[in-house]
Amino acid sequence: MNHVHWYNSIQFRLLSIIIAIVILPLLVFWVCFYNISRTNLLNRSAESMRATLHNTSLTMQSVMDEITDFTHEMTYDSELISLAESYQNADISSHEEARSRLSLALIEYVGRIQSIESLYIYFTDEKSLVTTIPDHKEIAVSDPYGARIHQIYSNTMGASIEWRMLPSPEDGSGTLSFIRPLQYSAQGTGKYILLCNLKTSAWQPVFEDLGYDDAELFVCDYSGRILLYNRRLGTSYSGTLGQNDIYTRAFSESENSGTYACQEDGITYQVSCYTAVEGGWKYLAAIPESSVLEQLHINRYFYILAISCSILSIALSSYILRLSVISPIRSLSAHMKKVEGGLLESATPVKSSDEIGLLFYSYNHMILRIKNLIDEVNLQTLLRKQSQLSYLRSQLDEHFLFNTLNTIYIESCREKADTSGRMLLTLSKYFRLSLSYGEEKLPLDQIADLLRLYLQLQKMRFGEALHCHIVQFKGMSDYIALKYLFQPIVENAIVHGLEKNFEGHHIDIIFEMRNNLLHFEVADDGVGISPEKLKQLELQLSADHGPGGESFALKNIQEQIRLTYGEYKINIESRPGDGTRVYFDIPLEKRG
Repeated sequence: MNHVHWYNSIQFRLLSIIIAIVILPLLVFWVCFYNISRTNLLNRSAESMRATLHNTSLTMQSVMDEITDFTHEMTYDSELISLAESYQNADISSHEEARSRLSLALIEYVGRIQSIESLYIYFTDEKSLVTTIPDHKEIAVSDPYGARIHQIYSNTMGASIEWRMLPSPEDGSGTLSFIRPLQYSAQGTGKYILLCNLKTSAWQPVFEDLGYDDAELFVCDYSGRILLYNRRLGTSYSGTLGQNDIYTRAFSESENSGTYACQEDGITYQVSCYTAVEGGWKYLAAIPESSVLEQLHINRYFYILAISCSILSIALSSYILRLSVISPIRSLSAHMKKVEGGLLESATPVKSSDEIGLLFYSYNHMILRIKNLIDEVNLQTLLRKQSQLSYLRSQLDEHFLFNTLNTIYIESCREKADTSGRMLLTLSKYFRLSLSYGEEKLPLDQIADLLRLYLQLQKMRFGEALHCHIVQFKGMSDYIALKYLFQPIVENAIVHGLEKNFEGHHIDIIFEMRNNLLHFEVADDGVGISPEKLKQLELQLSADHGPGGESFALKNIQEQIRLTYGEYKINIESRPGDGTRVYFDIPLEKRG
């Protein structure tokens, strides 16, 4: 068994028992009490809202009766009708005087009742309005506001007596208006419509006494047309409320009053409605249930506090259990998993003289014994690797020195001492940089310089027949690598390419950074390698025996890479007549 599942742990079992005995009964009791309290609170809120709507209907009915009686008196006022006829029949010279007398009469009527804000007379034939508004005493249909009143009259009002929400000429907001036609005189030649607009103060107080800041209230006529409202529809005054999803049910039921719940945009509302028998108006209110249930927060906090105290007590017990038993066992289990992954690490001993302390002592003693055995094996392996590396490097240095001296000898016989001197000078620079005071690893930029010095020597030998190009990446000086890995591959490209084709030979040497790896590549356009020989080279490189055979240099490099960097391999791609490409990837090592 690699690990213990959380549901089988001792800590989980103890917590489960405590929760089953203490927490669950407390939660069940709280849920039941909360649901009962919630239902009672919603019922009380519904009853209170229906009573508020009923009181609102009584207040509005009183205002309606007052305005109805007042406008009824106006319709039989012969003087007012005479002034209206005079205005309608006036010519251009007397038009302004007739309009002024009519406006003064309307203003006198406005002063009689406190709840009236303004009076209009709409002349359907003349298509104009005479009002008591100071800046709008006369409004023609060509005016945007007059055109809107004319459109409403033409489409819906006709000659009926009705209440309606009309736009205000000042700001476009809605105002509650009572509309009725004036009586004709015996000589009447036109039709006059009286519009009586109420002040906001006449009805606003009943809207502010809902008991909830975010409650909305609507007053509609029997068809659902909105007459008054206080929220959510902004400045809109037209439309049928029955088309709204929240209030559709209120218009589909035949009861005079009721309450139901409805959702919109993820919010649950408590909707109450009341239909006034006297006026036929419907009063509707919607309150978010969250606002109604805010009164439950006090009780909720009490039970949350009780549950929190219980949880705190359980957590404290669990914490003590965790410190004394669970955590030491988990710590020891984590160290054992590290041992499985090859990391030998002693556990911090616990200050306990019980079985847990004895278990930690036995584990640490076992780890110490294993480390001693592994150190002995690692020491032997390290000595063997160091000996093998020293042997491989000596082979490479001797091989290079032999070829270079042979080249200098041949060249000195062929030319005078100047050329040989330059070769010796270049060779001395190479050895000075290559020896590097005994350092095994050099910065990559210095390794590139080594290759340039080596190629200068070869250029002195082969002349213009040899063309070389070195590609470097930015920041090479920040990384180091074994200095013996690169030059033998370049040497092979020259020996097996140019020496068999003296007409010309091109070599590309590439240093690249690829995903935190150094990619080194040497590509030439030489004679290439036959498939049979290429397969033989690959077998020699992958063999377990030491350096030897025709692939002496590459095999040495392969062994150095394996011993220093791990299982990274040299790759060879070649086809006869198309040249050869040799490359390898090793981890980038930061300088210093």
